[in-house]
Amino acid sequence: MNNGTTLDSLRSVMTSMDTSGIQVYGAASPDGRLKTNRRLADGRMRSVVDYISREYGIPGSMIHPRGSSIPWREFRRMLADEPRVLSIVNQGSDDSEVDVAIRFKRIRALDGGRVWHRLKTDVFPRLRGTDVVLVIEPSESPVDTVAVDMPVIDNPEPVAEKIIVPDTVVVESLDTVSEPVVDTSFVEELPIVSDCTGAWHLGTNAVAWGMGISNLTGELDVACRWSVALSVYYSGWNYFKSTRKFRTFIFRPEARYWLTDGHRGLYIRGHLQMAAYNFALQSWTYRIQDVGGKHPALGGGVGLGYRLPLGKNGRWALEGAIGAGVYHIEYDRFLNRHDGSKVDTRRETWFGVDNVSVGVVFNFNPR
Repeated sequence: MNNGTTLDSLRSVMTSMDTSGIQVYGAASPDGRLKTNRRLADGRMRSVVDYISREYGIPGSMIHPRGSSIPWREFRRMLADEPRVLSIVNQGSDDSEVDVAIRFKRIRALDGGRVWHRLKTDVFPRLRGTDVVLVIEPSESPVDTVAVDMPVIDNPEPVAEKIIVPDTVVVESLDTVSEPVVDTSFVEELPIVSDCTGAWHLGTNAVAWGMGISNLTGELDVACRWSVALSVYYSGWNYFKSTRKFRTFIFRPEARYWLTDGHRGLYIRGHLQMAAYNFALQSWTYRIQDVGGKHPALGGGVGLGYRLPLGKNGRWALEGAIGAGVYHIEYDRFLNRHDGSKVDTRRETWFGVDNVSVGVVFNFNPR
């Protein structure tokens, strides 16, 4: 059925009956990013609301947006001949973003991705659309139920849509009740999720660069609220004088737990760290260096961080973090002057702030 016939069918139903209320439902398939799917489903629903109001002059008080959703029951019905896929979809809870993400990760791995491609081509498009339910005032002459099937029109940018054509228009006659009665059993809660693993990030610390320390941090998302990272810092030069330097090589692996899905916002971190060092400031009496340059500080600690996405595409973000740790250190003290002699060797346990960062992060494969 083409769009012209579809609109004529809708217009015929709307103008030939005394409509007392209209309820609109938007739907989206489960593939894609959480924010994108919510925008698509909500956009479809609201575009139809605007279209009905504009085309038929129906006041907004009579049109009721009822929410956007993923029709999980319909999805499972479509998988009746796909027992492997249905078994995966039935695992976990529809309301858990983590469970849903795990489902689709497993489905993507089936048959080298061929099953996932078939779902994207043949199944997911049929889960996208809008349902419009018209409620008719009671009359002396009962009106038969009329159903007009509409094609699903999927537009990835609902903001630009002028009209989203409904999937189905159902008109019911209510002979004995005055309040609209609508079967909404097909509408379920919206746990729309994206695949939240496998994304790579690359970041750098502007505070360290300001101290002349080059640095990079690589990060991999390994679960919906977990990621692992590795930071490397290096500085091999003086601050213009041999009595003023901050030479270091730092190797820091860490694990991060994010308090929200999407690997953004606040996170808690635990890290191990190895740090070789050769420090001196103009005002210091002594220069300190790990013993023989072969006994770096070893230890680890915990910290907090926060990532703030920039823009809508999810590629760039600002990030700040602070951490503290405990370290075993062995270092020599030298008189802080050119070719200063060694004074002594010390060994101790040190505790304190071991890293502060403010910088930018780039996401290579945002979802």
